[in-house]
Amino acid sequence: MRVEDPLPGPGDPVSSYQTTSLFVRSLVSSLTALVNGIAGVAGMAPADFPASDGPPVSPAALLDGLREDYTQRNYLWTGNIDASLYDPGCVFTDPTLSFKGLETFQRNVANLRPILNKVVPDGACDLFSIEMDEGTLEVCAKWRMFGTLRLPWRPRLDLTGRTNFRFDPARGGRVVDYREQWDISAADALLQLVRAGEVVK
Repeated sequence: MRVEDPLPGPGDPVSSYQTTSLFVRSLVSSLTALVNGIAGVAGMAPADFPASDGPPVSPAALLDGLREDYTQRNYLWTGNIDASLYDPGCVFTDPTLSFKGLETFQRNVANLRPILNKVVPDGACDLFSIEMDEGTLEVCAKWRMFGTLRLPWRPRLDLTGRTNFRFDPARGGRVVDYREQWDISAADALLQLVRAGEVVK
């Protein structure tokens, strides 16, 4: 079922890695490195990650699998993706981070997941639309993620955005470039985490 799309239309401004300030990008990169440094000792070994090789992925299977990442695996909060849909050298970019490698993505998620499970146990995601464009070799998803953090001031993160997944038939039809954009600036998204939310009685 397709939900009404609340996002700006094509050409309207959204935040991207290129438009995010160096300060914000450096802050998030430093926090990510800190989490990885603390949790990395107990992190997953490369052998623990699902292999992404195998038979080629058809466009229909790719679309279905990416849809399930949102609707069944709640991956925007859990990081739980179907790794078989991604090329090992996939580049992952959002408005605050950009790095190469499926294994790097999985390590970051494995180290961050215990924190998210404790702080945002009820984080949710709405998938507004997900469409395949075989002409440009891209899948475009539009979504909303939201949840209240279990912190004393009860901040609430509520973010809408879009993700473009570029796939390459020469690489087994798998995603080689993941590019996420938000409809507010990265700085405004981070500010949501320090603002007081609902009052707990």
